[in-house]
Amino acid sequence: MSVWMRLSWPLVRLQATEDRITFEARFGIGIFLGPWIVKKEEISAIRMNPSWGDIEIHFREPRRTFLFSSKKYTFGSPVFRPAELLSELHSLGYPVELGH
Repeated sequence: MSVWMRLSWPLVRLQATEDRITFEARFGIGIFLGPWIVKKEEISAIRMNPSWGDIEIHFREPRRTFLFSSKKYTFGSPVFRPAELLSELHSLGYPVELGH
């Protein structure tokens, strides 16, 4: 079994405060990648993707990441509870679209 298969998910940790969301790579991967910090004012919408059950964080302007530029980040894992995350982000004042 490869080392990647033994790692628990998610490989990226999401931490939210009242003014920003931080994505940090776990298991030492952060030495090479990240962290990615998104300020609240950069976010246009946060919603759940009903097809996959993950969270989409949409930006007002494309954000440059390691290899690409994107208008959204997608976050999820097999043990993920999207409704709880949406509720917490909503309570912190983020533009969460509930009911999607």
